[in-house]
Amino acid sequence: MFVGDTEISVEVQAASFSDKGKGIARLDIDSMKCLGIPSGGIIEIQGQRKTYAKCLQGTEKNHVSGILNIDELICSNAGIGTGSRIYIKRIPVAKAKSVTLSPLEIASFVEESEIKESMKSFPIVQNSNIAFESLGEHVFFRILETIPSSRPLIVTSDTEISIKDYYFLEPDKKSEDAEENPKLVIVDEELTEKEFLQIKSDFER
Repeated sequence: MFVGDTEISVEVQAASFSDKGKGIARLDIDSMKCLGIPSGGIIEIQGQRKTYAKCLQGTEKNHVSGILNIDELICSNAGIGTGSRIYIKRIPVAKAKSVTLSPLEIASFVEESEIKESMKSFPIVQNSNIAFESLGEHVFFRILETIPSSRPLIVTSDTEISIKDYYFLEPDKKSEDAEENPKLVIVDEELTEKEFLQIKSDFER
C-alpha cells in the first residue's frame, strides 16, 4: 500500500482536553489499519480546507469505529465542526527549512527556542493556526509562511523560526508605520479577530 492511496470517511468529534493544542487526531485501530498508517503517522483532513494532524489510536473512551477526535483549532483550520463527515488519508511530510509566525494575542511572548521545540511534535502548513502550552496556558500563533510552501511540513532542529508582529494589527496603524517597521503583518481576511476569540473560547472549555 502506498502512502495516500486510500481514503476513508469519518465523523468528526471533539478531542479530549489533554489532546488540545498538540495537533493530534485520534482514530480507531481498524480505521488506522485501513489507511495503512502507524501511530504517529500524518493524515490529511479534507474539509473546506485541507489541514493535517498526527494520528494516534483512540483511547478506550473514544474507540468507536469511524470517529475522528480532533480539537477546535484543527477543526477551524479545516473549516469543519463537530458532527461533520469528511475524508482523511495518510500523507507524507517534508522537513521545514523555515517557518514565519505571528502571535494571535498581544500578550503572547514566547522564546523562539520554546516555540521550535513545541512545534516538533505535530505537522504544520502555511496559513493555519497553532497552539501550545507555555507556563500553564495555551498560546496561539498564525503560520504566515513556510519554506517549502503549500504542503505539510515537520519542524526539525535545522528549521529556522522567525516571529513577526501581532497578527490583528489595525490596518490604519499598519499603513502609518509600514516604512518604519518592515515586519508589520498583512492581515489575512480568512481569520478575523472575532473568529479567533471564539476559537479560543471553545478551545479552553
